[in-house]
Amino acid sequence: MHQQTLPGNIHKCEKCDYNTDKKPLLAKHMLTHDCEGKVPLKCSECSKEFTYESSLKEHIRTHFPDQPKKYSCDKCSYTTNYRNNLVKHGMNKHVERERDKVCNECGKAFFSDEKLNAHIKIHTSERNYPCSICEKRFKTPSQLKNHEATHSKDKPFKCEKEGCVKEFRTARLLRIHVKDVHTLAGSGERRHCTVEGCKFSFVKMCHFKRHYITHTGKKYHCPYEGCGKSFRHADNLRVHKRQHTNEKPVQCDKCSFRCRQKSSLYYHIKRYHPP
Repeated sequence: MHQQTLPGNIHKCEKCDYNTDKKPLLAKHMLTHDCEGKVPLKCSECSKEFTYESSLKEHIRTHFPDQPKKYSCDKCSYTTNYRNNLVKHGMNKHVERERDKVCNECGKAFFSDEKLNAHIKIHTSERNYPCSICEKRFKTPSQLKNHEATHSKDKPFKCEKEGCVKEFRTARLLRIHVKDVHTLAGSGERRHCTVEGCKFSFVKMCHFKRHYITHTGKKYHCPYEGCGKSFRHADNLRVHKRQHTNEKPVQCDKCSFRCRQKSSLYYHIKRYHPP
């Protein structure tokens, strides 16, 4: 570990002159020292290694569960270490505003034009954010960040709801899980379709999005010459294109079998690796 303890419980970094009386602060400071090449990020408390800095930060917090967070909401029990998060929480949860900025492509609604314009980027064809590990490119920085987490087996984001043991690679997936499973499902609240005259409503966002596409009539066309197939959902087109590229990214963890989609893997396991 790159640290040493000085008299008076002062913890000093061995790589620079930084010192502090709080071990969590030293652990976070160690993240500022760049690793060379592909060297994994290592926890200074238990030596567990991580691929991404965000995963390491979340892990470090598990060593100091009683460490009080800096900011707390005066209207509910929400706490955070970041002031910006507290401000966003207040605006989203405790300010009465109407989500009247609606995306014409998917029906998702926002409080402001700024949020809507940032969201609209996901519906464009430009992919200006490449993954540093594979060749995939993405439309927004947040999409890239969520994708990069798939290259790691780390799942530092744990659901804290009583009795739930779910863990996730990204904070976004955890938020979706909490809202879909513990908030909306438990309260009976649903996401209502924003199209005039439509009475459909859904608990899960993924179901809401798939429904909204039925109103837009938009189709995703296969770009390969001579194919001519089109699909209502982008996910279906992505799987279809693998027939042209012969890409088989889904792999069985029990044998060498590979396939184009998860449903094929499910039937493979059921037939050849039954419980």
